[in-house]
Amino acid sequence: MSPRRRPPRALVAVAAAASVFATAGCVGLPSTSSVAPGKAVDAKDDSEPLAVEPLTASAYDDPRQIATGFLRAQMSAHDDYQAARTFLTGDASRRWKPGTAVTVFAGDSDITATRPDTTTVRLSVPVVATIDADGHLVRQPSTTRRDLRFTVSSTAGGWRLSQVPDGLGVWISSTDVARLFSRVNVYYPAAYGRSLVPDPRLLPRQGLATALARAALSAPPQWLRPAIATSLPTGTALAVDAVPVRDGEADVALSGRASAADNPARAALWASVTATVMQARRCARSRCASAARVWRPITCLLR
Repeated sequence: MSPRRRPPRALVAVAAAASVFATAGCVGLPSTSSVAPGKAVDAKDDSEPLAVEPLTASAYDDPRQIATGFLRAQMSAHDDYQAARTFLTGDASRRWKPGTAVTVFAGDSDITATRPDTTTVRLSVPVVATIDADGHLVRQPSTTRRDLRFTVSSTAGGWRLSQVPDGLGVWISSTDVARLFSRVNVYYPAAYGRSLVPDPRLLPRQGLATALARAALSAPPQWLRPAIATSLPTGTALAVDAVPVRDGEADVALSGRASAADNPARAALWASVTATVMQARRCARSRCASAARVWRPITCLLR
């Protein structure tokens, strides 16, 4: 497919850094080859995740059902976890802070619920993994279980949780993780040579292009930093916290801090953002300049 002609602002599928290239121009980027189509996103990730109606609390649920239902309903983050909050009293809902870290449990059938007294429900939950705020998956030993203690109260609408454990965060079953998250790589420019080093992550499918662009501009994890070129100006970020995707092309606009990058850093930025954001399933094509094409992902680290 031949590229459509348009003014020369950042012409990658990701219009990587309009503020970098529109402000400073494309000085220092290779100009020996023309703009060319990039690779299509893997068709296997092209479908939208299956929509599943989350549980909500009922006046007929007993305290143990309310506690287990609260965990199950966290599969839906819609409207700030509105479904899960139906299992909480108003005060408990205000105190519960879902955050961005996720605890992954094996399945509903493996949760053991007990009621040691009239105001308490204890859940023993098999934990298989955790996902930190950056999307890094940490698997847990197969025998790992966590005990959760909830306080329950009788309300006009039935039993509700009036107190949840501090720092509870979000809990999602392994089945829902496979439905709601995508396996992706965040690519960083290598410290030496023209290579991109992948950092495997799990990111939510909803808003994936934005999450990928934000991750590509973030600092690499501590253990990976010796292998990464860290030459972007401090404070480089998205100009707005959204990456629109139109007709399969993502438009990534960066903050003004990016314009202070030197020419090699701009080429590295172009390459890493392009390789990372192209994994979004709706970014079906890319118009990549040779600045991105001369860099190559290092895939052997994943095998």
